[in-house]
Amino acid sequence: QLQNDANQWRMQPPILTFETTTSTATPSDPTGAVGPNHYVAAWNTSFRIFDKSGMPLTPAASLGTLFPGNAIGDPIVFYDAAADRFVITEFDNSPNGFNVAVSQGPDPVTSGWHIYTTGFTTGSFPDYTKFSVWADTYMVTANIGASNRVFAIERNEMLNGDPSQFVALPLPALVTSGFYSPQAFHTTDNQLAPNGTPAPIVYMQDDAWGGVSTDHLKVWSATIDWVTPGNSSMSAAQVINTVPFTGVFDGGSFSNLSQPGGPDIDCLQATIMNQAQYRRFGTHNS
Repeated sequence: QLQNDANQWRMQPPILTFETTTSTATPSDPTGAVGPNHYVAAWNTSFRIFDKSGMPLTPAASLGTLFPGNAIGDPIVFYDAAADRFVITEFDNSPNGFNVAVSQGPDPVTSGWHIYTTGFTTGSFPDYTKFSVWADTYMVTANIGASNRVFAIERNEMLNGDPSQFVALPLPALVTSGFYSPQAFHTTDNQLAPNGTPAPIVYMQDDAWGGVSTDHLKVWSATIDWVTPGNSSMSAAQVINTVPFTGVFDGGSFSNLSQPGGPDIDCLQATIMNQAQYRRFGTHNS
């Protein structure tokens, strides 16, 4: 309910809180996703599965138990509602790319995993990966030095544990403060866009950055063709002007919000956060 002060909202307390991990890593990179019966949590450099009441169903395990020889971290967990599957990912540096594990069924404890540790190479190191469910594709973006910063992997094949094709695309006219964090739209529920629908990619553009005169968003459309992957393409950017904003502060440093005790909080800057939620309705998309 809106209070008298128009700048304040009265929020309901959380229904349930529980601790998934205690990590001394800096950053700890916590991530997680919820499904009908499970919550899958991950952090640098492990993961653990809980039921919906917060009871652990597995011990904490290294990401290396999914991806042999690789537990360098920065995991992302997401839930594919249309397939009722969980997906756990982490980046890789040998070679540069990312690994993906897709649960073979709805129960991530007992179903087993389809494991992909080769084939998704990105040229430069793919820091800060973001993953999204889009039609017949898992879309991926990264903070990466190479010109290709958007990647697509073949969702339908991965659900079956079959070899998955891979596409890499650039983002024309992208401007940053040095940190690349675009985000593909993520389908929140089980109402997928039709196969072949271009996937929107969004990123902020701050007028404090060189070459940007007005604060705005850029939105690209990635068209992925799994019949002929070489025909896949990225559109020019649509520009959506916004009210003025400040995307970088405190010199852009890490650990920039002081706390009464312990390490400072790292308030991420110049970043489109995970995830850009997408839903389809009868008369519009949101």
